[in-house]
Amino acid sequence: MSIEIEKAPVKTTVSMRYCNSYSNIATVLDRLLVDLGGLERYISPGDRVLIKPNLIAPMALEVPAQTHPSLIMAVVHKVRELGAVPFVGDSPAWGTLEDCLKKLGIFDELKQAGVEVVPFKQNCRFQFTDGAVNLSTDALEANAIINLPKMKAHQQLSATIAIKNMYGCVTGKEKAYWHFRRGRSYFRFCRMLIEIYEKLAPVLTIVDAVEAMQGKGPLRGTGYPAARLVGGRDPIACELVLSGQLGIDPELLPIHQAWRKTGRPYYKMSDINVLSDVKGQDYESEFEMPEQIPLHFSFTHIVRSVARQAWIRVKGRRVKGL
Repeated sequence: MSIEIEKAPVKTTVSMRYCNSYSNIATVLDRLLVDLGGLERYISPGDRVLIKPNLIAPMALEVPAQTHPSLIMAVVHKVRELGAVPFVGDSPAWGTLEDCLKKLGIFDELKQAGVEVVPFKQNCRFQFTDGAVNLSTDALEANAIINLPKMKAHQQLSATIAIKNMYGCVTGKEKAYWHFRRGRSYFRFCRMLIEIYEKLAPVLTIVDAVEAMQGKGPLRGTGYPAARLVGGRDPIACELVLSGQLGIDPELLPIHQAWRKTGRPYYKMSDINVLSDVKGQDYESEFEMPEQIPLHFSFTHIVRSVARQAWIRVKGRRVKGL
């Protein structure tokens, strides 16, 4: 009888840079990219590169629910400097991609710079372990994806850091449908999130934790000055480093529980080469974790969500005079 021995993952690098203001995000991003070997290690001239921020609903910049526009623009500029072609794409839970970017104040800036804004509508169906899911063809056909999640407390998943952001490549209201279909099992739902991430395979993840969201995330929480920009190729390593900084036990996060249960290699901190100018925790208060609510969406919840989406779009057309 042979005994299967679990192999330790190959050592990976995570950069964690102190950043207490979005005004100097470009400088901090430069340092982070140097730590990771330079952006040219991940993309090449001529590549069509998807910049995938976390855009959830048309919300004011003061609400830290979405990737900050200064980080989006800084990454766009870095991609263009290398001679690659950036485009910004997402499928927000509510409202439209255009409305979200307008609320953040960068829609016109992107257009004037000639950067394409691509709402995820066209899709291809892929069979995963727990069902067939429609993924954006624009995301699948990109030469490379740069994942720009927002660090947030999450009332259904405790906290979301790097992996869940790629769920935004599931088109339209199908995201809500899978809460209904698989939401009774945290393991099956999170396994689906992990498999979607792996299918899309971002070349790089850069987490916006300059101002994270604590409490009633992912929409109604409050700002938390985590003052970090965290990046790396391996999303689970980024999550481990940042959760540890904020005093969050990763073993309690459903996505991490699913990762380990599926047998994927799981890092110890000694397996991660952390390049950082941050000296431990320097927060005035603890990061506020949310009270948990059910992951499962009822059929009534989905109907209300669709109706809310329709209302947001109609209201947007009225404002535009259409």
